[in-house]
Amino acid sequence: MLQATDPVSEVRSWQLTEDLEMCTELGAHPQVRVPVDDNDPNCLVGGAQLNLEAGKVLIRQHSPQVVVCAYGDRSKYLKDIGGPSESQVMTGVLQKDLVDADLARKPELVIWDPARSKGAHSNTRQEILNVFDLAIELGLERIGFVTVGVHVPRTATFIAKHISTFSKYQHLSPVMFESEEVLLGSSDQWKSRVDTLRNSQAFSRNLTNEFRGTLAALTGKYNAVKEQTK
Repeated sequence: MLQATDPVSEVRSWQLTEDLEMCTELGAHPQVRVPVDDNDPNCLVGGAQLNLEAGKVLIRQHSPQVVVCAYGDRSKYLKDIGGPSESQVMTGVLQKDLVDADLARKPELVIWDPARSKGAHSNTRQEILNVFDLAIELGLERIGFVTVGVHVPRTATFIAKHISTFSKYQHLSPVMFESEEVLLGSSDQWKSRVDTLRNSQAFSRNLTNEFRGTLAALTGKYNAVKEQTK
């Protein structure tokens, strides 16, 4: 997200979403960040910062060969203003954070290539397909997905759906990681922050929305656009 005076086209202008963020009435992120008000019905969970911090913990623990962030097309609000992709922004932050990191092996960071787009909407369903396709291209089978707790049910549902539906993915071994639990397991310093998030009204609002999304996924109504995955 942007501060009001930042140029929209530059990756460095953008910041990762915080634990709570103010959204539009449709639940989308606005271009410019506004002060958080947990009592406002448009206040929802952001989570990108937590995901990145949890990702760094997992990189230290598991030494992955390849890491991707927000691996898909730009959201509509970013396309409309000529902004960078979420993949560019998150990967750029992670790359800086890993420069001086003491790691057994530094992973290859792969940014989403717009040329890979099939014209599908950018959402959880499609990004998981993108990750699966990349894993197959690179000859990798073990995949770890990292997301905040409110997004776990919907993400896990799509992982199961894709593997059940498409035979080309059935040799893959995906694992789900909840960002908050990864961080709590790494250090006590995260407890207060995680407790604040979980006890927020935004968390409850998001959970209600997530259950709607999970129901839509289970009943085949999540996305009217059918991607060419077979």
